[in-house]
Amino acid sequence: EKTRQWLASLQSADTEEYFVNRIRRHDGTLRWLEWRAATAGSAIYAAARDISERKQAEETLRQSRDQLHTANAALEQAARLKDEFLANMSHELRTPLTGVLGLAEALHKGLYGPLTERQIRTLQLIEESGRHVLELINDLLDMAKIDAGRLTLLKQLVVIDDVCQASLRMVHQMAKAKRHTVRYWLEPADAIMQADGRRLTQILVNLLSNAVKFTPEEGELGLTVELVESEGVARFTVWDKGIGISSDDLNRLFRTFLQIDSAQTSEQMGTGLGLSMALRLTELHGGSLTVESTPGAGSRFRVTLPLGERDLGRAARVMEEGPGNYSTSPDVPPSADGPLILVADDNLVNVDLLRGRLMGAGYRVATALNGAEALHHAHTLAPAVILMDIQMPDIDGLEATRRIRADEDRKVAQTPILALSALTMPGDRERCLAAGANDYLSKPIDFDKLFSIIDRFIDQAVQEIAER
Repeated sequence: EKTRQWLASLQSADTEEYFVNRIRRHDGTLRWLEWRAATAGSAIYAAARDISERKQAEETLRQSRDQLHTANAALEQAARLKDEFLANMSHELRTPLTGVLGLAEALHKGLYGPLTERQIRTLQLIEESGRHVLELINDLLDMAKIDAGRLTLLKQLVVIDDVCQASLRMVHQMAKAKRHTVRYWLEPADAIMQADGRRLTQILVNLLSNAVKFTPEEGELGLTVELVESEGVARFTVWDKGIGISSDDLNRLFRTFLQIDSAQTSEQMGTGLGLSMALRLTELHGGSLTVESTPGAGSRFRVTLPLGERDLGRAARVMEEGPGNYSTSPDVPPSADGPLILVADDNLVNVDLLRGRLMGAGYRVATALNGAEALHHAHTLAPAVILMDIQMPDIDGLEATRRIRADEDRKVAQTPILALSALTMPGDRERCLAAGANDYLSKPIDFDKLFSIIDRFIDQAVQEIAER
């Protein structure tokens, strides 16, 4: 039909036409032809060429493009589902961990009465196991953030010795249990650099933990740091005299979730995330991570990072001031006129934990098990501070926070709100602050930070009243 229309168009005007059509040959096969035709009086002159291969290539390209689009859509959906799964997993695991670790800490501090030495040792095992689970959760979330390109470094001037000492403290108990000799050397002792202190600590702790795990009892390991000013880099070397790694395994060492399979390593606990995480965080800093190892003699992991720009005057102030002083509020019974804290959380274990710690620190406590109760108590009780969990039934913490901020009663609307959440995916903190929360604290709760934030809120409120 299209061919007939083309011929009719060609005959009606003295013109030159281009046309593509498909024909069936005598053997039944279909071929594509490209025509170029012109009229001269009543005659039609035409030339055709077979473009079947080109049309086939175009069709193959179109199908590939459609398949790629479908695959990309599937990957995007998978990424969204993974993020949702990790966020939900984080919440579901962090919420009970808050109760386990918080109650263990309270028992350890003697808030519920004196303990025997055996009970103290048992509590230490509970705390260590709980914190190990928390570290695994954090590693999984961090790896997901890195894969999605959403982990941002917060670089600032850091004192290298502070970072190294903190890292060594974190593996001290594990090394002590195996009677290891741990050596540390830094040159110069007052060295500074630009880095994300928390992530640099994470790199070193992962490498040091690995060294402790794979060094036999009464073995030796260490951390050596040197500044190479001529190259503008700092070199951190974590070494051990452990079991070592074969040359075949070195190429697979930094793969995610991979653990070298051998008789010597089969008894070691781990997920295979630590070294992969150390490598990814090092690369985010613009550095490199290399390894040298000899089976039976030990390994040397070397992290090389750029020093970055350094203000020596500012560094002197950082070293003089130190990392800061933090203290827990004193354990005193709540007074009749103590500040009232409203705890809004649907998890009864967490409510009991927070109530006990807050009352032990001298605060009065009211509780709400959902957002609706929190709104009601915010009006009737006039709390000094609201601790708002995010995932609650009926009205969640975000919506309750928004309604409090929009309240016509100015006093209610200005109540300080601290968001408490087991959600730690990118954007969770920002969503809480955008809803109107004054600050955000992730679960499991660091009670030193919690009391520090509450005290800051109350001090600010007292100052505002004094200035009126």
